[in-house]
Amino acid sequence: MGHKDFSTHAMIHSFIVIKCKVFSSITNLIEFLKNNLLIAYYCSFNIFLSLPSYWTFNHFLKNFDNTLFSHIMKSQVLFLAHKGILDNSFIRLDSTPVFANSSQNNKKSFLFNKFKSDNQPKTNRDYKFD
Repeated sequence: MGHKDFSTHAMIHSFIVIKCKVFSSITNLIEFLKNNLLIAYYCSFNIFLSLPSYWTFNHFLKNFDNTLFSHIMKSQVLFLAHKGILDNSFIRLDSTPVFANSSQNNKKSFLFNKFKSDNQPKTNRDYKFD
């Protein structure tokens, strides 16, 4: 099945789900929709047929105008705030970089002196690669 076999509305609705559920991948979205057919139905998919494949979602996402997704998400947040469902009285941003001296904490690093006691990371020692 090609991407045109699924409605644009259904694909857009599913990408709203991916944002709301904070999924990190299309694979997570597909798995969620397969296990939650009611949500897939609300996204406008025919749940009696196969859901779109990973490649169909990926192709749709690559060819869809991202500014429209941004506009949809912004309008949804403003609508929910207007209805009193969301409280937009404050915004939280964190743009502070965290320096973890990863070369010193990384077990796979080839630094010759990383195990010397006088050469320990200057930042929090709990931040390390396992």
